[in-house]
Amino acid sequence: MIKKISPRKFRVESKSKGKNGKHKNLGTFSKRGYAVRREEQVEYFKKQK
Repeated sequence: MIKKISPRKFRVESKSKGKNGKHKNLGTFSKRGYAVRREEQVEYFKKQK
C-alpha cells in the first residue's frame, strides 16, 4: 500500500497490521514510481516462499 506522506514523499507500507496495530514501513521514496517498483518487489518476494 502506498501512502503520500508529504508533497514529495511516498511510503510503502504492508497491507496487514503488525502486533502493535500499525502497518510495517517497507520504504520511503521521493517519487511515486520508485514506490510502485518497491511494492512490486515486495509482492514478488512474498510469492517466493
